[in-house]
Amino acid sequence: MVIGVGGYICSGKSYICNNIFKKIENSLIISVDRVAREIYYDKKFLEFIRKNCPSAISEFGINTKIILEKVLFNDKINMEFCQLSWDLISNLVNKNIEDISKHYKYIFIEAALITFLSIKYDKIIWVQMVEPEFYKQSLTKRDPDNIKNILRILDFQHRIYKPEQIRFDYIIDNSSSTSFSYELKLFFKELNLDYDKIMNTVLVEKNEDN
Repeated sequence: MVIGVGGYICSGKSYICNNIFKKIENSLIISVDRVAREIYYDKKFLEFIRKNCPSAISEFGINTKIILEKVLFNDKINMEFCQLSWDLISNLVNKNIEDISKHYKYIFIEAALITFLSIKYDKIIWVQMVEPEFYKQSLTKRDPDNIKNILRILDFQHRIYKPEQIRFDYIIDNSSSTSFSYELKLFFKELNLDYDKIMNTVLVEKNEDN
């Protein structure tokens, strides 16, 4: 079963994947952010970078900070960059799924704009933070020194991606404990998984870390 987990930047999707879904037996998390690093030396990607932000390429490799700065300020280039990246990443993720599907029962794909990837999902979960104060705290914690770029990314995501127009299987509000537990219970029930057992494992590990 391939399960997509999406959500705007800093919505908490990584936390849910790495701290909850990872505890599901026979499951694997594929982070699209990590897969994205593999496209840096793809021929098409390099051609795009040489054309639009050549200063990002040096003898030391690809400078992603320069790419981010150049792309974020230009909507046209940003859209072209994203479309190319989504296509290349989709190919890599689909190849990964094909290679590992025999070994895992549940494969979770974590990506911000989850339905922009050309991947066949069995279920899609959207993670959001409805409460503004919670979201503000999450944004600040992620990278205080880079908050301006984070806000630019968020603005771009909001402008091109409208989750209210997409039919997700589950919508988890990460700023509401009621919604959080309710949607997770429904999801686990559909998968015939023991919600209490998994969440107790999460709680025990959290207490041990503290």
